[in-house]
Formats: sequence, C-alpha cells, structure tokens
Amino acid sequence: VFVDLVSNFYLSTVKSANFEQTPDQCRQEMNKWVEMETKNCIKNLIPFGSITQDTVLVLINAIYFLGTWEKTFDKSK
Repeated sequence: VFVDLVSNFYLSTVKSANFEQTPDQCRQEMNKWVEMETKNCIKNLIPFGSITQDTVLVLINAIYFLGTWEKTFDKSK
C-alpha cells in the first residue's frame, strides 16, 4: 500500500537497500542518483560513514532549479 501511495500521489519510487550488508555501496548508489537528478550540481550528498548497518530508512529528494533569479549571486563570493 505504501509503495502505491508514493507512486500515485508523489510520482516517486521506493527502493529497497541492504544497509546491513552493504551500507557504503547503498550510500554510493544514492549519491549517484542525486548527482544524475541534479545534473551533477549536487555531489556526495550523503557523506562516508553516515549510512551504517543500523540505518533503517533514507529519504532523498532532489530539486534542480532552472531559472533566473531576480537578484543574481555574486560569483566571487
């Protein structure tokens, strides 16, 4: 039921991960997904060591803003 709700109402996906056996591999896969979804603007969102055998759930959301700002940022800062 939960997977269907996430799919239907949030247009998202639910994936299983084996945090107990391969925590760092799972972390790397999540980081690859974030990188891809943000067109390489966000890399290594989840730092090494933050996913452990005790991790139960990770929720990731990626938003890529493609637009112009009313006031632009000073690139030198």
